[in-house]
Amino acid sequence: MQDGNGPNRKPHSRGRPEYVLSRLDPRLRITSHAGDILFLVSRGSKAREVGSALGITCDTVYEEIESLRKRLGARNMADLIRLAIRHGFVAP
Repeated sequence: MQDGNGPNRKPHSRGRPEYVLSRLDPRLRITSHAGDILFLVSRGSKAREVGSALGITCDTVYEEIESLRKRLGARNMADLIRLAIRHGFVAP
């Protein structure tokens, strides 16, 4: 479903949009907040830059990345970014 906010963004049940990395695997649904962090980090932004852009602390950025990594089964940041690229969330 497209709402004009991005290619894979859809409204979340609590009013916050979520990104859908794969329609086949429910683990690959992430909030727009987490999606924004993943997008910026995958583009080479440092945690401080991501935090500044989104109005959150560096610690929050690190916590969100770690949460995504564990939830999506990525061993490290490179795996997390590879997963995002593979599912079309981030262009290579």
